Amino acid sequence: MHFELIEHLLDPNAFMQSIRDNLSENGFCIFTTPNAASLELKALDYNKTRLLAHSLYPPMHLNAFSTQNIALFAFKNKFKLKAIDTPGKFDISILSHSADELEDKILRQICAFDEKTKAYLQYLLVYLDASSHMRVVLQK
Repeated sequence: MHFELIEHLLDPNAFMQSIRDNLSENGFCIFTTPNAASLELKALDYNKTRLLAHSLYPPMHLNAFSTQNIALFAFKNKFKLKAIDTPGKFDISILSHSADELEDKILRQICAFDEKTKAYLQYLLVYLDASSHMRVVLQK
């Protein structure tokens, strides 16, 4: 198991090969990582933010994984993808504290939603695998 680690590694494939080599036959690797295809990270321009953060505070996120590319990552490293989900929620309350300063028009509008609409947005994020973190289960 590893949590919020793989996005920081210089060579995540070498790391996964090491895990695979040390797992028993049919063993599992379970990990979490940010979902680069999430609503929050798309709205906050994750790729630009990641590059900026990396240049200021290395080693930040050197790799980006999403619900779309994690299956290829598993395949390349000779794992079976057993499960993937994005159990997180969009933290609207954090955004709401600085809603007036938000540059993104869509994020400002989300902050202004009524509670029923916010709850529906939370439901959609989970249903569409679009929350900011994902949990991955791989099998050797």
